[in-house]
Amino acid sequence: YKQNPKKAIDSLANCLNASIKIIPKEEQSQTEIFFPATTEMRLLYLQDKVVAERIFSAIRVLFQRLPFGYGHITFVSPREEAIYGWIAANYLRGNLVVLDGLQQYKRSPLSRTTGALALVGGAAHITFIAKKVSKYIPTYKVTLFGYKYKVFTETFDCFGWKEAELRLLVHIYQAFGGFHYMRKALQLPLSFPVTKYNQAVWSFCTKKWAELKIMFPNISNTFIRYYCFGGHYIYTLLVHGYKFNPMNWKQITFTNKIKGHKINWSLGFMLNVTNKIPRTIRGIKTTMSSTTFKTLFFVFLIIGMVCVTIIFKAIFSE
Repeated sequence: YKQNPKKAIDSLANCLNASIKIIPKEEQSQTEIFFPATTEMRLLYLQDKVVAERIFSAIRVLFQRLPFGYGHITFVSPREEAIYGWIAANYLRGNLVVLDGLQQYKRSPLSRTTGALALVGGAAHITFIAKKVSKYIPTYKVTLFGYKYKVFTETFDCFGWKEAELRLLVHIYQAFGGFHYMRKALQLPLSFPVTKYNQAVWSFCTKKWAELKIMFPNISNTFIRYYCFGGHYIYTLLVHGYKFNPMNWKQITFTNKIKGHKINWSLGFMLNVTNKIPRTIRGIKTTMSSTTFKTLFFVFLIIGMVCVTIIFKAIFSE
């Protein structure tokens, strides 16, 4: 879109047109659109503010043509993106909230949360609950489903797949996959020891090009060409950067889906921004349905009437 910002409209039009068909007409004027810009747009804004503004202007024009109430265009900071990814992963795992038998939300009985590692085109993220808090360990307060979490997150711009490759080969700009895609390329299970990972990377990097072409007939040459670099980069990031050792490496699950749903920061963003999190949940308390309330009110009313009757009988008998 840098050369032709108006193409940004074409990329969004199909999605937004589909939304018009799904959202009831009487609710469209009250529906808001959120357009969060992340790593690539942040970097473009730093490199060429004029072009970035042209892209945003084209998107604003599109929003004005739609029947929706208001369109929000905002930058999502690296730390916010990392936290939203953490929210999405834990929400899908059921670590934050679950539905009970009455279809009411309640705090999940799981007391542990899952740390999140994300490796995207322009940045690397790590996010988890901070067990110890001090002024030397920056944490961020996140309120989810009425419960507060102190989250540690660190993000490294220009250390994602694309930017890491640029640091090694400046003239190449090629998208990598992520941890999950590297694991699939090496044909490894979701979890595995670090020794098995090193063996798989070494085996891949020592193969001839003709062998790799036979092994990956449906994968683009541009991806196959950089899997060797990607394998070494992930090992260096996890072991020398994040300090994973052979013991806690086993706790990592390399996947981009949980229960069939893709882990994506945008899910965490929407849970947070659209205020869909039930406000009535506080701690482990659950929301009471109107039917339950009416039933309990009727029971207490009967009990009260019986108690009053007994008291009056006792008074008159005296």
